[in-house]
Amino acid sequence: MKAGTGSFVSMLLAGAVIAGSAQAIEISVPVDSITQEGWVRSDGGIGTSMTPGGPAVWNTRFVVTLPAEATAISFKLDGFLADDKGVVHLNGVFIADAAVTRPNGTAAGPGTFDFGLGAGNLPYTFVGYVPGTAFPILPGTTTVTVLVYMNDTGTPDPSAPPLAVAGTSGISFDGAVRYDDGRIFSDSFEDNPP
Repeated sequence: MKAGTGSFVSMLLAGAVIAGSAQAIEISVPVDSITQEGWVRSDGGIGTSMTPGGPAVWNTRFVVTLPAEATAISFKLDGFLADDKGVVHLNGVFIADAAVTRPNGTAAGPGTFDFGLGAGNLPYTFVGYVPGTAFPILPGTTTVTVLVYMNDTGTPDPSAPPLAVAGTSGISFDGAVRYDDGRIFSDSFEDNPP
């Protein structure tokens, strides 16, 4: 490359971005129970189900790291089922709950829940959620954390306390973090490279 050629190429690239139809690219990161290795349980295990004999009060978290340039950030929840009771937090804010045998999103009403934070089994009202809801996330956020708290009760009764140890406990989860990557791409540069 001759001296000064790099500056000319940079000017061509800048001109292509200005002249073309610039657009950001939307990225979608699945947050689902199919991607088991993305979930880290409170007992140190991996996945969205607790092994029999493990704790009956447990949680599992899925973390998505975003680039600093991310814009138009949201989380869309399409499906959440819990065996036996579960509560979903998104970056520390409640967004959904479920109790076993209730259809996806259906409220179970008054009951109890133990978040495993030392307060024990307290009154809790299961309000459900609307499948397909997109929750906006503040611009500048670089980490999205989905945290699901779980209680294994061995019964469909939303007022039942957790068992001493887990029998069968797990979740079915279907969601995605979506964002624009924030960088500008030009159609004309792709069509007419320098």
